Parts: sequence; structure tokens; C-alpha cells
Amino acid sequence: MRQNMSNGGSLSNFLPSGYNQTPTKLDFATLQYKFLIDLADYINGYFITSNDLIFYFFSRRKAFYRNAKICVSKLNYLKDEATKIRKDREQITICVDAYKGNNRYVYEMIKYLEKNLKNDLYGAYLHGSLATYEECNYSDFDAVVIIKNEVFSSPEKLCDVAIKLHKASSIMFKFDPLQHHGWFVLTAMDLECYPAIYFPHEIFNNAKSLFRDMGLTLDININISDASDRDIFSVLSKSIKKLIQHKEYPRNMYQLKSLLSKFMLLPSLYVQSRDGYAIFKKFSFNEVKKDFSNEEWEVMEEVSRVRGSWTYRISPLKFLLMARSNRLSRYLAKIYGPRIPKSILNILTDTFYEKMFRLIKAMEAKLQIQVSSEDDSGFIDAKK
Repeated sequence: MRQNMSNGGSLSNFLPSGYNQTPTKLDFATLQYKFLIDLADYINGYFITSNDLIFYFFSRRKAFYRNAKICVSKLNYLKDEATKIRKDREQITICVDAYKGNNRYVYEMIKYLEKNLKNDLYGAYLHGSLATYEECNYSDFDAVVIIKNEVFSSPEKLCDVAIKLHKASSIMFKFDPLQHHGWFVLTAMDLECYPAIYFPHEIFNNAKSLFRDMGLTLDININISDASDRDIFSVLSKSIKKLIQHKEYPRNMYQLKSLLSKFMLLPSLYVQSRDGYAIFKKFSFNEVKKDFSNEEWEVMEEVSRVRGSWTYRISPLKFLLMARSNRLSRYLAKIYGPRIPKSILNILTDTFYEKMFRLIKAMEAKLQIQVSSEDDSGFIDAKK
């Protein structure tokens, strides 16, 4: 599963850049995946064209409008291509309960969505530990919205909705100023040809609706696609290995959470690559552990313990700067995030990172992922 890893690299890098190739079943899945990445980047303020950063700070609406035209055009293209692919799709129905927890930030989000976006969304869903009522200090605000097709009828309409969703993401960062992502984004069209490689539908089984009276039932047509889940695992694993090889270790808690969150996503992506279907992240660890020796898996246990003992101090000024839904706040969080406490820093030795590297290599070997000699050189071999 891909999420917009702001300031941490995009998993879209392995995808082709154009939208004009001859469509096949694989090509459509790839184009759909790329479009959803672009759409999520747009909604979360990471615009499709870098020049819009200037407009963002001086005229936010102008920046959103310029990119809205691009998104509307791409979705219309995908609608046309969707009619050309073979309709070999599995139909499923998923029922989602409304959120009934007690997190005040979730209720703040519910109130905002009800007031400002109810007519524009097919649904909005909380997933992850907040949705299963297992939140801890490490938890972030994982949520996905499904935007109605009518929103894409004009750039003006999409622009209005995008600005409101972008504003809503500030609630996520108030809950967790170290959070490195915003909204996951789907469209109602995606339910007719579901992009499992982007957002596995199994996640909805443990999700909670942020609306009490809509979107509680999802009818999904899953496109039987040849698109490779293995590519997703490979891109993420290589990005982590590169950081370790160059000893670009986390210097603050924001950077550490970004790295550990990516590493803890690998087991669920491993299952998705190995078996062809997704598994809830919580259950992926025990499932994947069986494929590796205790020595190889030891570092994942250590990472889980760091997650369980997660704590940090943040000044009111830093919180104010980081708990905002704009690109500058994410940059400040990355550069000036809270210090890593000594209790955690003592765990983050060269040996710790070396073990991370070795487990990733073992996963790649099990999945028979081809790696270049450059991928396997550097940090590990240099220590021999």
C-alpha cells in the first residue's frame, strides 16, 4: 500500500511518467495508481507542479485551482480508458461501522466533515490504531476519503473541496505533529474498478466511518490486475536500505518516526507481495515472522518496543509551527523536530541499523526481488 510520504520520498518513482501510452489492463492499473498518488499529493498540498509552491504562499486558491484543472483532465482520461479494459472484476460488499471511540481529535474531524464536506464525499474513514481503539503515543491519524464523481465536474468544484480537505488535515497534525502524511484519497469511480495496489480493500474491514449516516456500506468491484505488488515492496525496501547505507540516520523524532513507520510497513507489503492479497498491518508481524529466523526478526521486535515506549517533549512554539497543514510545517518538522530521548537513542546503534538492513535483504531474497550490486554494497559490506 502506498501513502504520500512527504519529505520522505514517493513510492511513485517506479511508475512511468506519461499518461499517453496504449492502454492495457496493466497500463490502466498503473495509470490509476499514479493518478491517485497525484490526487493525494494535490489534496495534501504537495502539488503536481513544483512552481505552484510560490502561488501556495501568496494565493493558496490559485495554486489549488491550477492543479485542479490537471486532476480533472486526468480523471476524465481514466474514465475513458476504464471503458476499454476487460471487465473481469470480483464484486464484494464491505460494511463499516461508525466511529464510537473517545478521541477528541477524531470528533473534531467528524464535526468539520459534517459541516463542510458531507455533500462532496461518498465517505470518510479512519483506519489504523485509532480505528481499532488501540491508540498509543506512537499512533497517527490515518484516514481516507472517497470523493464523489460530481466534484470533478469542474476545476472550481474540485478546488473548493481540495482546500477544505487540506484545511481539515491540520486536525491530524494537531493530534500528531510528527505525522508525515495527510489524507489517502479515492474517488467514487475507483469503487467500480478498485485500485487494490494503492489502498487494499481489506483495510476497510478494520476501519471506522467518520460519518454516522453515509458510506457505511461499500460495494467494490476489484479489478483483476497484473500490476505488481512486489514493485511497491521493492521501492520502499530500497529507499530504507539507501538511508542506512549512507548512514543518513534520523536526527530527531520526526525523522525517526518516518523511518520506523516505513520499516514496520514492510511486513504487510511482504504478505501482499508473497500471497497476492493484503493483510491488516497489526496481524502481518506474526504472519511474516514465521518466514525468518529469530536472529533475523529480532530487529523488528526491537522496533516494536521503541514504538511501545514512544515519548518525546515538544515546546509550545514547535508544536504551533508543526501542527499545521502546510508544506512549510512539514519541512520544519523534518529539520527541527523534537530531540530523540536518550532512552531511545541508546538503542539506535550501528548494529541496530545493520540488523534492519539484513532483515530487508532477507525479505527481498524470500520474495526473489532482484537487487543490483550497488543496492547490496556499502554499509554492510564496508563493515566486513
